[in-house]
Amino acid sequence: MILLLPLFVTAQVSFEATTDARQVVVNNYVDITFTLRNADGDDFNPPSFENFSVLSGPARSLSTTIVNGKVSKEFSYVYTLQPRRKGKFTIGSASIRVAGKLFRTKPIQIEVIENKALGKINTANQVFVRAELNIKNAFIGQQITLDYKLYTAMDIDSYSILEESEYQGFYAQDLRRFDDPPVREVIRGVRYVTKILKRVALFPQQAGLLDIAPLKLEMAVLKEDPRQEGFLLNRPVQRIFLQSEPVNVNVKPLPNNAAPFFSGAVGNYIATYALNRTDVSTDDVLSLRLSISGNGDIKRVQPPKLELPDSFEVYDPKILEETTSESLNGELIGKKEIEYIILPKKAGKYRLQPSFSYFNPESGKYATINQNAFNITVQQGVRRATEPVADEISTSVISDDIRFIKSATYLQQSNDYFFGSPIFWTLAALPFLFFGGIILLKRNQTQQSNIDTAQLRIKRARQEAQNRLKVAEQHLKVNQSRAFYNEISKSLLGYVCDKLQIAGSTLTKDNVREKLHSLNVEETLINDFMEIIQTSEIALYSGKDNPTAMNDIYQKAVSNLSIMEESLEAVRGSLASGIS
Repeated sequence: MILLLPLFVTAQVSFEATTDARQVVVNNYVDITFTLRNADGDDFNPPSFENFSVLSGPARSLSTTIVNGKVSKEFSYVYTLQPRRKGKFTIGSASIRVAGKLFRTKPIQIEVIENKALGKINTANQVFVRAELNIKNAFIGQQITLDYKLYTAMDIDSYSILEESEYQGFYAQDLRRFDDPPVREVIRGVRYVTKILKRVALFPQQAGLLDIAPLKLEMAVLKEDPRQEGFLLNRPVQRIFLQSEPVNVNVKPLPNNAAPFFSGAVGNYIATYALNRTDVSTDDVLSLRLSISGNGDIKRVQPPKLELPDSFEVYDPKILEETTSESLNGELIGKKEIEYIILPKKAGKYRLQPSFSYFNPESGKYATINQNAFNITVQQGVRRATEPVADEISTSVISDDIRFIKSATYLQQSNDYFFGSPIFWTLAALPFLFFGGIILLKRNQTQQSNIDTAQLRIKRARQEAQNRLKVAEQHLKVNQSRAFYNEISKSLLGYVCDKLQIAGSTLTKDNVREKLHSLNVEETLINDFMEIIQTSEIALYSGKDNPTAMNDIYQKAVSNLSIMEESLEAVRGSLASGIS
């Protein structure tokens, strides 16, 4: 016990900040270390690193040493900082709590200068990273490939990405299949080994000049040490910090001469339609499936509109599948399968010619894929209502019949016959009355159900629209522009469909305007209503995500819906009073 006592004698508790450089070059880095000695602490609070970017940290390390029987323990927090501009700056105090007592470090002064080596290995011409775009002029929705490429004349041990651009204005997705082997290139007389570190597929969502911030990364570089001989010895490693230069893309809007059934596809696409059958009756339904595949933003592609005769009713299309995969050449390929349920209403022969339109950025023109026409034969269906069938029953009266032989029999001729009697006719009429009553009851129930359903849709039109506006408001708060404008458009179009009893298959802007005119709705109110729908549709396909514009269109939709409801209810009230 006496021999072990010196091991528990510890040194004094301290908490201090140190740096590996009092001067640093702009765009270089400096390490700041906060070290607690001979104690366990908690509630560590670093200072505010204003005027610096935190490249990494805090990295934690713990070490314990015993010298001459004295135990010394150190716990360190290490930050790697990069100055944002030149000048003299002060890094404030860090704090930590030990056994209820608060310890603080002293501030550190660091000078940031330009064009001066400060003991760091100059790697500017030996290793660097570039952001390389396959195209710099693109259209909205077109796929762009961004490669972060390493150029090095030094031995690299490892690397890690510290900070990446948020790709404002783009939909971005990392690509994995780019395992290209290292390539040797000579640039300005220096031979480099090049390697793609990261590849990203970008889809611009808005027009204009879009900036891509630099990629920042940390690398471990193997130092050359002439004192070491033999390949089995470990070479020392030095950490360096690199960043690519910022790049930008000029994004152009799509031309205005799109086909009416264009649904937002930009890129190279293939599309096929498949119909489950061509001979049907009015009691059957048709299933038309559209399969789309291309290198554009598949999430942006909406189900195209079907041009159908009035003798067909089509339900809202359903997306059965939406997937993305990578091609062998390192490109993102999207696939989508859409199903249309079609209900034939009248017998006859019809010709269905579905088409798919997309914008080809290579030619700068819209292209249309015309499917072979489907010739459909529709026969009149059989009604399922039960109809009575009267069978003529011939009855013969047997004048002579064999009776049981009795020993004593009294025979008397009867003048009353069951056939033709009132009871006979009453029983004969009962089946007809029964089935006729069922038919009338079913017909009345069907008519009443149709009336109740129509009235219910009219009454709930505003509530359904307000529910969609609430969903749009949620998308507005998180700046999801596409989902926001989609809900705005659906809320207003769904409202007029329910309120004005317009079938979805016949819904157009012209018949909505005509219907509102026929109800004597004010022209300014109609124009505002149609303008909101048109603005939402344009924004939906152009990918606008301006929060101010989104909030403005939301307020207009809420206000217009309220005024439109009052106007249409007033019209209904006047019509009801006129009828009474």
